[in-house]
Amino acid sequence: EGVDPARIHAIGKLAAELHETHPLRSELMALDRLSVYATATRYPSPTGLLPRAPDSAVINAEIGAVAELLDRAQSHLTKPRR
Repeated sequence: EGVDPARIHAIGKLAAELHETHPLRSELMALDRLSVYATATRYPSPTGLLPRAPDSAVINAEIGAVAELLDRAQSHLTKPRR
């Protein structure tokens, strides 16, 4: 969509690169809450511990939210342009 995204894990910053009127921009920006998971479990804290995993209900809810957004994104990207 005319954007050359930065190579970062911050979903909100990536979404902010979209035009303000992009139909999925606000939903993508809301997913910034998941950005922390890109690295949180990959590296131990200074004390050598990994963060506690979220509850499975939270994980399943987030998976559902991302799946719904992916469906809307696919529809947006495959609809004929005028």
